[in-house]
Amino acid sequence: MDDDDRRPTNWPLALLAVALLVLAGGAFYAVHVLRQLPAQVAAQGKGIVREIGELARGFKTGTVSRRFQVYNTRLEGTNYLQVATLQQQQTYEVEDHEAVLWGTVDLPPVVVRATFPVSYTYYVDLQGKWQLELRGRRVVVLAPPLRFNKPAIDVSRLRWQIVRGSILRDEQPVFTRLRHELTGRATMQAHANIPVVRDTARQQVARFVRNWLLQTYADAGEYSVEVYFQDEAPAFATALRQAG
Repeated sequence: MDDDDRRPTNWPLALLAVALLVLAGGAFYAVHVLRQLPAQVAAQGKGIVREIGELARGFKTGTVSRRFQVYNTRLEGTNYLQVATLQQQQTYEVEDHEAVLWGTVDLPPVVVRATFPVSYTYYVDLQGKWQLELRGRRVVVLAPPLRFNKPAIDVSRLRWQIVRGSILRDEQPVFTRLRHELTGRATMQAHANIPVVRDTARQQVARFVRNWLLQTYADAGEYSVEVYFQDEAPAFATALRQAG
């Protein structure tokens, strides 16, 4: 009997059984996957929603940072005795004339005005030259000259005005010239103000000298203090002669 005769007659049934087992296993696995799929999709959906929510919050919210830094570049003590402060409201005008055609044709003049408040501070130098002379019950003082700080122009209240203009002229260069001259003009005014503040400054220096004497001499309150500044040296010498 040959080998083909010994082979089982029901082998097609065996192959069919194996195929059914494979299909059943695949179906079970598919059902298992399908059962878990909604949960995974839901979890992934929740994650996507969470990410979208965070992204939306990123568009709706913001961060504001403010930084303020201060650097001390230099700090020095001063030996100045401030004796007067003067506040003034000033008006400064510039009138500009111009000609064309080699100066043969005059154009209309342009007048511009600046109005501004300015503060002047006056002082004397404590390390300057001082001379104190006692004459009876009088202390005659020759103080250093009156000085002043750089005039402080309040630019926030600076007002510009065209007093006289012309369609043939451009007022902007005149404004620029006026702006450049403001500080120098205010400095000139500071010199001119010295007679205005002199008496106030004299009183402040006399008070300073009197307080200094009171710290040293118990009876200093019984003495009068008479103050002159360096530009009043002749009057100081006259006071000394008269006092004997």
